[in-house]
Amino acid sequence: MKRVLLVLLALIVLGAIGATVAIMRLDAKDIRDQVAGAVSSATGKALVIQGIPEISLMPLGVKFGAATWGVSPDGTPDPAGGISVAVKSGRVSVQLLPLLSGRVLVDEVRLDSPDVQIRPEKDASPAKAEPPKATAPKAAPEPLIPPQVEVNRLSLTNASISVEISPGQTVRLSKLAMELDNLRVGAEMRLDLSTNLAVSEPALEGALALKAKARLQTQNYELRDVTLRFTPGKGVVPAAVGAVDMALQATYEISSAKLNLALLSLAVQGSKVELAGDADVNTQAFNGRFKVDSAPRKLAQALGVSLPFKKGLDSFKLQSSLAVAGRAINLDSIQGMLDATSIDGKVAVDLGRMHVAGNLKLGALNLDALMASAPLPSASPLGELAALISPAQALAATPQKAKSPQPAPKAPAAAPASKAPAAAAAPKAAPKVQNAPSAAGLPYVDMDLACASLTVSKLQFKDIRAKVRGQGLYRIEPLTLSLGSGGTVNLNLGVDAAAMRYTAAGKVSNVAVGPLLQAMQGKRPVEGTANLDLDTIACAGTAPKAIQASLSGKGLLTVRGIVLNDVSILPKDAPAGLGKPPTHFEQLTVPFTAAAGIVNLAPVTLSSPTANLKGQGQVRLPQENMDFTADISLLKIATIPVQVSGPFTSLSYGLDGKRALQMLTQVPGAAVESVGQKAGDAARGAKGALKGLFGQ
Repeated sequence: MKRVLLVLLALIVLGAIGATVAIMRLDAKDIRDQVAGAVSSATGKALVIQGIPEISLMPLGVKFGAATWGVSPDGTPDPAGGISVAVKSGRVSVQLLPLLSGRVLVDEVRLDSPDVQIRPEKDASPAKAEPPKATAPKAAPEPLIPPQVEVNRLSLTNASISVEISPGQTVRLSKLAMELDNLRVGAEMRLDLSTNLAVSEPALEGALALKAKARLQTQNYELRDVTLRFTPGKGVVPAAVGAVDMALQATYEISSAKLNLALLSLAVQGSKVELAGDADVNTQAFNGRFKVDSAPRKLAQALGVSLPFKKGLDSFKLQSSLAVAGRAINLDSIQGMLDATSIDGKVAVDLGRMHVAGNLKLGALNLDALMASAPLPSASPLGELAALISPAQALAATPQKAKSPQPAPKAPAAAPASKAPAAAAAPKAAPKVQNAPSAAGLPYVDMDLACASLTVSKLQFKDIRAKVRGQGLYRIEPLTLSLGSGGTVNLNLGVDAAAMRYTAAGKVSNVAVGPLLQAMQGKRPVEGTANLDLDTIACAGTAPKAIQASLSGKGLLTVRGIVLNDVSILPKDAPAGLGKPPTHFEQLTVPFTAAAGIVNLAPVTLSSPTANLKGQGQVRLPQENMDFTADISLLKIATIPVQVSGPFTSLSYGLDGKRALQMLTQVPGAAVESVGQKAGDAARGAKGALKGLFGQ
């Protein structure tokens, strides 16, 4: 036995000596040229190694100087595009004994200042088309198996990688340092990388740091403790955002192309998103859960975005199951909180068919507590709504200019008191929403929405419910809610998103006027119960002016049991002959029709135990002016014809002189002077009353 061992030892020694002699006799220049030729022939790009490589035995390896691949002789990247590499120097060493058994175990690969450039390849001249040749069917591709070359350590220092995505758009990694250990099947691989990142479009700069542990098996890859940190410097992600951290734990099965995602998380500025589940790469399917836990105000502030939110809880939490199949996404169990407002529901989105369906329910949402008190931007939807109601605001807030009683010009569209003005043609009923050609490219929506309560501008809306259906032509039928101050809303709405046309029909019932004014203005000068019936109101456009100019439809406003709590809103210059001004009115009725933004009011009636009003008028929204005439019947005094006319910002009040004279001619001569005196006094009182009615 000893002899056998001695023989084996002698053979090993002789083999080592022979290998040493063989290596020492190798021509390094010849080897360099052979390697360069083989690589150039296989890739079509020249490999140039400057100088003569140094070959060593202990350890077995090679050390080389500057080298380039895919680089033109003048030192510029290959004009044909693709990948080009330049390196300042490098070293590769392998273990000798594993080679004797057929294994390639690279002990170390070290590259100094490698520069990799990747550019789009330019199309070559088109070759002449040749008739297709019959070929045998290709066999199914073999599963991806990790290479049999094993590497103990791969080290890069001062590396740079530049990727040109398109002309003028590049991604560059500079000052890259990387250590990769144990790149072998079955072993735990460790990666440590740091680099600077610069993106040209959109502009972004920062630092990247990546650490990971992984295990490569013949049938799966296991990723553990993968962490990526991006520290922004400048650009679209400002430095104020701070570090952005990503973490990953996953296992990928090669043969079945399935991924088990134990955890994928992204965290920044106190906000965090987490995803976990199972994915099938072949079928593009995923089943799992996601979770969001964020501080939206803090994050927005770091991004330089000013949100109109007050300081508060600053908390948004959301979680749900997530199922993806192709382009279909299902969130079946949404639960969350926005500060103190709960969020529940489920949503299904089909990106292929452009379908959105499901239901969402919010708890109590107090926008007054959430939103900062600031003027609404005119470009915002609420700002446009505010602009739409500006004529009414002008009537209520702008000082009016009154005329002394004198003949006033007749309103162009106002009819005599005994006759109502010609009404605009009644619009057709709201069209049924169907999938019209105008709906192309717009999503189909089938959603049930609900909110327990909504508080905005001190107004509270409760039990809000809406059903939204349609594609392009959307129906909201019905929209129902209750006013916290008293009253209900039940409307059917329609939106033609392509034509930007809107319709509304329904009822606003039993609105308590006093509590509503108290909520809006902090005082309740008037009490009453209001009802509004809308019979297919329609408008179109996006700008407030266009919406006003397209308004059409008809409706009826009634207010019952009117009580004036604050008589200061009535004129203070009422003549003694009129007696004490009335504070109780039985009912106000305002029927209206509209076409092309012209609203006709007829007949407007207001009744009380001591006075009655009957009139008609026209409000021209595009021109922002109006004309209104009325007969005020004062018991035991006279019937006084009055008129209101002019632009919204400067309404004029006065006696309708022509009609007043007609009335005087019907009075006996002896009473003309007395009646005329009282008529003048009453006109002045009526003028003041109308001013009070319109806001002064």
